[in-house]
Amino acid sequence: MRKGYIILFIIATTIIVFAQDTILSSFTAKSDGINVTLRWSTKEEAGISHFEIERSVDNKTFKYLGTKKSHGFASTYTFTDDNVFNKEDDPDHNLSSNSFIYRIKIVKKDNRYDYSNTVNVVHKISGIQKTWGMIKEMFR
Repeated sequence: MRKGYIILFIIATTIIVFAQDTILSSFTAKSDGINVTLRWSTKEEAGISHFEIERSVDNKTFKYLGTKKSHGFASTYTFTDDNVFNKEDDPDHNLSSNSFIYRIKIVKKDNRYDYSNTVNVVHKISGIQKTWGMIKEMFR
């Protein structure tokens, strides 16, 4: 009988640990050479308040980019990171860096939160786009 309780406890603990990552069914990032578009889908959103999108270049320090409100039911979301060139907004950002790491902070209605897995994207910028970004930056 005691073995049954131990097995039940192990199963329940495993389900709880893995259930935290099951809020998102998919999470992708894609670069078009100008912007990076994030897309994620949820399985269910009971108790979820909103999603906060974050970006990093070193996988250590993440910068807040924006928020998407939860719809309250299984949904698909998109977020466009159109500040990839904005050095003024992020002084540690290097325009020559073309690898970015994104994650989603899943904030619950009671203010507890979990993080999604990270996704990496290589943001290949054309020489023309890079030059235009530097010219725009001179006039900010």
